[in-house]
Amino acid sequence: MKEEKQYCVCIDFGHGETTASYIDLTAVYPENKEGASDVPKLNILKGSTDEARKVETVICRGEDGQWKFATDQEDFARPDLAMQFKAQVNNMQEDDKEHYKAFINLVFKAIIANNGILHFDENNPQARNFDLCIACPSAWGEDDKNGHNSVIEDYKNFFLEALPINEIKFVIRESDAAFFKFIHLTKQNPNLKILVIDLGSSTIDFTYYPHNENNKYPQGAANGASRVERAIQDWCTETQDTYKKAKSVIPAVLEETDNKKINWEMSVRHYIKEQKEVFYTKSQNKMGLNLQTSRVVGDILTDKIETKYDCLDILYHCNINKDFLDDPILTDYRSDLKDDLKRLHDSGVAPEMILLTGGASRMPWIKDLVEDVFQGTEVFCDNNPSYVVSDGIALYAYADSKFRRMLEEMEAAIKNEFTDNILVEFIEGIVNDAFKEVQLPPILKICDDFIEGKFTTLKALLSKVEQHNNSVIGANATEINMQVSKKVHAKLDNMISGKINRIFQECFHTKSSVSFQLNWNGVDFSSIFIDNDFDATIIDDIGNYLFCQGIFSGTLNYDKERDWSERKQFGEHFRECQEGATFSLPESIRLSTLAACNRSINQTLNTVKTKGLFWIY
Repeated sequence: MKEEKQYCVCIDFGHGETTASYIDLTAVYPENKEGASDVPKLNILKGSTDEARKVETVICRGEDGQWKFATDQEDFARPDLAMQFKAQVNNMQEDDKEHYKAFINLVFKAIIANNGILHFDENNPQARNFDLCIACPSAWGEDDKNGHNSVIEDYKNFFLEALPINEIKFVIRESDAAFFKFIHLTKQNPNLKILVIDLGSSTIDFTYYPHNENNKYPQGAANGASRVERAIQDWCTETQDTYKKAKSVIPAVLEETDNKKINWEMSVRHYIKEQKEVFYTKSQNKMGLNLQTSRVVGDILTDKIETKYDCLDILYHCNINKDFLDDPILTDYRSDLKDDLKRLHDSGVAPEMILLTGGASRMPWIKDLVEDVFQGTEVFCDNNPSYVVSDGIALYAYADSKFRRMLEEMEAAIKNEFTDNILVEFIEGIVNDAFKEVQLPPILKICDDFIEGKFTTLKALLSKVEQHNNSVIGANATEINMQVSKKVHAKLDNMISGKINRIFQECFHTKSSVSFQLNWNGVDFSSIFIDNDFDATIIDDIGNYLFCQGIFSGTLNYDKERDWSERKQFGEHFRECQEGATFSLPESIRLSTLAACNRSINQTLNTVKTKGLFWIY
């Protein structure tokens, strides 16, 4: 295991906003009063306020022509404003790729500049004291059986092209990160049926846990929370006199001054979005919209607009109370969302608990809507939804780091516990048991037949035994193979899965979904033979012993017919020898079974290392 950096920088590049948290992998984090660890945040913008810890996923060109974060109201009216560029790499237009790479680079540089604990030298990027972890949308791509996902791997490579580093520690699905924060915070059993509803600005993702072959990343919907500000803006267009006037006046002035590319209505929408967030974050009863023209188009153009058209405000004393916002302004949006939830419910999704994530989960009517569709199901909302994903990435990075350290220790312990000699001894014991199950009953039946007088000479006994020995392996090789593999699997599964589950429980509060699989290919017991000399020798030894004891009369003649008393005493000794007999595996079988066990142990450990609690990329 390569040496880890001290910190993990964990960034949630969202469609609407981007947040960053971090974790110190060398620290021990005390639990807060809820029994969970608080996750420290990173400043993306200058300052130490909550507003500095996140940035909208929007850029524009500054006065110097370079890309910058769009932070001022006027920025959102710029003709070169770029937003909504996050997508699967193969679906991005070239402009979107340029914009997203510029944004990624801006975020990375801003985090380095505004957080003194992080050390980075562009001339020696490997010497940094942090690794980078990011998230991707939950419904992107399909995993193959080994956890490979070309869509997410392309996304990861896209980031590496944009960044001055050559490695990203991992990419995790957004819903997995949110889910992990939830089980960390609440100490819930991860095996509960939990539905994660991630309400983003452009889309809504539904993810149902636990995953299985028929239920991976079920579905999403296009009804993101940006529809709220669009609905409010549409309502303003229809009802507000100042906005109606602005819609006729401002385009005329922009035309006259050759500023037609200024997207003033996008700036208005951004203002409404900001007011919406304040309204829901602070649980206000009334949303007040007051937007001066100068905040959108700047002082110079405003002078022209005011002088010629007397249009000082775009929105003035536009007050919307909570109930009126819910209905009629958001009636259509609420109805569409409810239809999305009903389709999900009717598809058979029956969660025991629902987790709402994303900034839109602050809207209280969302929770009411979900409870109305999934009646009787507890709905949980995070207190700080903007950071659910970045916090979840950080918590998972911390748990995963501990998990991999413990796995490495376990792997060393297994090598000490299961040396080649111990494994061979263990396998030979199982093989002997399996052989006895098919070998011993017929041999003892031959012995009983001898005692009962179905044949009465030692020569006939030896002949019957040799006939059995020469045929028993070929006739039972498949059964022997199955029995041996089954018992080897049970023993190793109990030992290794038990160790893995103890580590999983400590790191992830659940059992591993990876079970030990014995890869028995290449093992063939049909080539084993039973040495007839062994049986010939014990028959001879028993006969000589009984002759010396005076029990066998006459000479030790193999053709001599023996009476019942002689046969009985001989049979008891013969049975005892057969029941206690063992044999060693031939070298070729010993090597093939040893290789199969070691190969299976390594494959299981590698699968566990690759997957952890979730597939990470």
